[in-house]
Amino acid sequence: MPNTRRYEEATRYAHMTTGSAINRSTESKLHRVVVNGPTAQTLTLYEGGTAGGDIIGVIDCNVGGTYEYGVTVTGLTGDLSGTSDVTVIYQ
Repeated sequence: MPNTRRYEEATRYAHMTTGSAINRSTESKLHRVVVNGPTAQTLTLYEGGTAGGDIIGVIDCNVGGTYEYGVTVTGLTGDLSGTSDVTVIYQ
């Protein structure tokens, strides 16, 4: 019987507390964002390897919770407007 197990790139995460923490210029899959500790900041997610690409979304970090995306993008950058506690899960 042939081995039919699929091997996928490992899921990664970036724990962000300030500034930019993800700068991927290769195709990525954004799974979810978790706001661990609510603060009065925003997280802006950009498609591409630098801030300033197309905006995927802007998350108000004042509201804690999990935000599901499940999208494939050409690159991924996350930029916090100040100090917060956010985890971004991607491939």
